[in-house]
Amino acid sequence: MIVQLKKNASEEQVTAIADQMSALGYKTTRVATGNGSYLVGIGSKEFDIRKLGHMEGVADIHRVSDAYKNGFPSLLDAFFPLTPSPVPASPYN
Repeated sequence: MIVQLKKNASEEQVTAIADQMSALGYKTTRVATGNGSYLVGIGSKEFDIRKLGHMEGVADIHRVSDAYKNGFPSLLDAFFPLTPSPVPASPYN
């Protein structure tokens, strides 16, 4: 699960969201990108996402299905297939 945080979310709000995710059985990691901040939850326990969605500081919630979690390497292979290159890696080969 990926919880997108509001840009103006306070540390107290982020901590409360992370604590709620932990209480629901998810291990949380905070991720900051150029586009925003997120809490990534790892777990598979079913729950009503409204328990998190109503909390202050939450901009959006995205569920990640098992197909994406378990198939991540094959998703990369689909976009960037690894095939031998006819070009040598070094001019000294």
